[in-house]
Amino acid sequence: MLEHDDDAPIRETLNTLARLISDRIKREQGRNQLTGLSNNLALDLTLRERAVLQGTPFWAAFVEVDKFKTINDRFGYDNADRMLRAVANAVENLAENLSGAVPFHAPGDEFYFVGDGELDEAFEPFLEAVRGAIETLRVEAENTNEKMSCTVSIGWMCSSDIQGVADVRGIKDQLECAVQEAKEERNRVVSFAAEMTRRKTISGRTECAGCGTKFSFDVPTARVELGPMVCPNCGKEIARPSTTSLPDVAISEPQKL
Repeated sequence: MLEHDDDAPIRETLNTLARLISDRIKREQGRNQLTGLSNNLALDLTLRERAVLQGTPFWAAFVEVDKFKTINDRFGYDNADRMLRAVANAVENLAENLSGAVPFHAPGDEFYFVGDGELDEAFEPFLEAVRGAIETLRVEAENTNEKMSCTVSIGWMCSSDIQGVADVRGIKDQLECAVQEAKEERNRVVSFAAEMTRRKTISGRTECAGCGTKFSFDVPTARVELGPMVCPNCGKEIARPSTTSLPDVAISEPQKL
């Protein structure tokens, strides 16, 4: 006669609890803690599944807040986070208007949409609606009498636009090319084209008048407004030189020598 196992229900309950905890951890790992949207890890997994593993038609769009550093500098990080949450809410709500559109919030001021299948006539109006809705956002800044606003530049592509090997990094690079094109005038929607390349830079070296530190820098040649550079040693602002007399060599900025 078999003995009755009084511990079996307890073990079953503990196993169920362990599975639930594991599932919750996985969900949290794939979630942006500020906005609750799926994060960069989830985005990479989605792109890898669509482009590399399945090889099925898909589309992707990269939405980047214009001049977000200005919001940080003017209103502070807490208020800037309030602006990002408002943008995330708009992105999430608008995703419901296009079948299959999944929103993501990568680090900082970067948002994405990814969807399955071929594009239809609703796609470009959808992205224009996203751009327009974010442009009209007005978010009250705490401890001020002001309201914050922003615009976004959007770059998009579909699987048939992939140049070379279909991998996650390559897809993101192409989306970034499209966004940089949009940012030349800002507050635009631009589709990726094969002739686009990463924004070209020319480089130079300078010395901080405050502490004497020498460092290298690069200057984008695209038509983008740039503020002063900051010494990587003491933090003193240094006027950014023009691009007319610098050699055509791209390096990182700023890099202490």
